[in-house]
Amino acid sequence: MRAPFPFTTLDIESTGTDPYEDQIVELGLAEFSPHLDQPKTLARRFKPGLPISKGAAAVHGITNDAVQGLKPFPPSAPKLLQYLQARIIVGYNLYAFDCRMLAAEFARAGIPRPFESIIFIDVYPFVKEDYGQKRRPASKSLEDQCAWFGISLEQAHSAAQDAEATGWLLLAMMQWPIGNPLIPCIERVIEMQSGLRRRLETPIQLEMGV
Repeated sequence: MRAPFPFTTLDIESTGTDPYEDQIVELGLAEFSPHLDQPKTLARRFKPGLPISKGAAAVHGITNDAVQGLKPFPPSAPKLLQYLQARIIVGYNLYAFDCRMLAAEFARAGIPRPFESIIFIDVYPFVKEDYGQKRRPASKSLEDQCAWFGISLEQAHSAAQDAEATGWLLLAMMQWPIGNPLIPCIERVIEMQSGLRRRLETPIQLEMGV
């Protein structure tokens, strides 16, 4: 299934869950386009300014040794912001976690209000525990929602894999019947693209190799 409009999904892994105290250790992106059958995925790891907690490492598998020698987040912030501003950004639980982590990291990099010109779509508020069929997802977690829709997510909590799975989940959820609350949101975003066209069509390359 090709995307009906271009968008980029984003996922973050961090040292913990507190955006005021913890920092980003991995950022994953997946670019979906009407011109591509498969998204283009990108990922980058950063060395945080504090240790990765044992609890976080147990979730995403990134250890302190794995980020030794890598660059911290702040030097990448200006280019990353330029990249995000040129795209529609989609995520899962984006508002509650990823945006808060990003805002804190941008603030530490001297960019206090980074999101004034970025369009975000958070898929999480639109998920359901019951889709009106006999089976139902076990929970609202990304893994369970993807499993219910038959979307592969073999490496959950890998930022790039979670980002790609979120994009496929969005496309699957857009196939709901009439009355789907996600559709007006998507239609509004598509309308807004007319004002974003110049930025959306601007080729901005972001080197995200691990």
